[in-house]
Amino acid sequence: MKTINIVREELSDIRHYYANIKDFERVSKEIGNPTALEMVETYNRVVKKAPIKLFNLYVCLYIDNNSQETVSIDWGYSVGYIKKLNKKLYDFFVEE
Repeated sequence: MKTINIVREELSDIRHYYANIKDFERVSKEIGNPTALEMVETYNRVVKKAPIKLFNLYVCLYIDNNSQETVSIDWGYSVGYIKKLNKKLYDFFVEE
């Protein structure tokens, strides 16, 4: 079972992957995909089972590389609410 800290670290890695996806795609032709890509694919598969707001939050924060503040402005919610949703997202991944 994963802890919240592990999920937090892995989501940070996923954000880094998507923020630099062009670089990863370019070098994958030379040296292949990083083994961490399996983790990205696993999270992407699992998040499909999440409630729609958590799914959307995952996309906005980790795939689109937005900050919680940016998401709060785009969605019309407080930053505190987005932080609560992000905690729920962590909990969802821990349970799955």
